[in-house]
Amino acid sequence: MKNKGFTLIELLASIVILGILMTVAIPNVFRVMSESKADKYIDDAKKLISSAQYKMRVNSAYIKKPVTGGCIAMTLSYLDGPEFDSAPEGGQYEREYSYVIIKNNGGGKYTYIVSLVENLNAGKKDKEGKAVTSTNKAYKGITLKTEADLLKKDARKLPDNIMVNKIRTVNSYTGCSTSLNNKKNIYSLDVDAATTKPA
Repeated sequence: MKNKGFTLIELLASIVILGILMTVAIPNVFRVMSESKADKYIDDAKKLISSAQYKMRVNSAYIKKPVTGGCIAMTLSYLDGPEFDSAPEGGQYEREYSYVIIKNNGGGKYTYIVSLVENLNAGKKDKEGKAVTSTNKAYKGITLKTEADLLKKDARKLPDNIMVNKIRTVNSYTGCSTSLNNKKNIYSLDVDAATTKPA
């Protein structure tokens, strides 16, 4: 009995078919992975807003609510929980640049504005094995978005490298009548961001 194998034509045809399938499949796999990471940023930003809303309710005697038109801010260090330990790209969320600004619109209505920033190089080493320094940080995440912004379809479109905003620089964006330069309006456990306050 004669063993019959594949002919060269059959092998080439198989390779071409596999190549066509790969050119269709690989971009779709990368798109799905990218959307999954964007969804994690959005979900984490929503969790950060929920944490701020919870703190406003349960710590109502301790937290000085802003006057109408005024704002306060709560940093990630103040709102921190285990759900913020892992960031989508494998870096770490920046405690100084991740925060929720709470603006009092009057009539018991508040707007929550979130910034959730991941340092992509946090905990990583360069080619020489040295820790990545502040001069070559790269950031990704969500900056200055309201709850309504996070629900929009284009919320998934995150830029590759974002500019980060310290709390004290966002007054013009939020339209706050009270200054976020005043440490009394910032709730944080980081000494450099505000007066240290208990959780």
